Amino acid sequence: MRRDTVRGALEKATGLGLGPSPANYQSNLRQIDIGARLTGRYHLLGREHELILGASFARQALDFYGFAPDYSKLPPIGNFFQWTAPIPSRHGAASAHTTSSGARNNGAISARRGYR
Repeated sequence: MRRDTVRGALEKATGLGLGPSPANYQSNLRQIDIGARLTGRYHLLGREHELILGASFARQALDFYGFAPDYSKLPPIGNFFQWTAPIPSRHGAASAHTTSSGARNNGAISARRGYR
């Protein structure tokens, strides 16, 4: 994801005081979800019963990369009110692996209902 912003304090009279602040983020998300459910009726001890069994599994892993620009290499904006140039993409930016996270969830369910 690319996000171009400006930073600084804008002087209303001259339009000066802002500088470019490009940001670029990339992520790699991997996810798996598996679930199963079994339902059925059966007779036991002269009564009818209903049974539900289920299980689920989910796993997620995320790697997040940020690119910090070298602000000294970015061209100045000048008068913000007359500015039309795009902010350079990843100008002098080096990739940094900033975050890794993961989650794992397991679940099970069982229920029985009896009838007369």
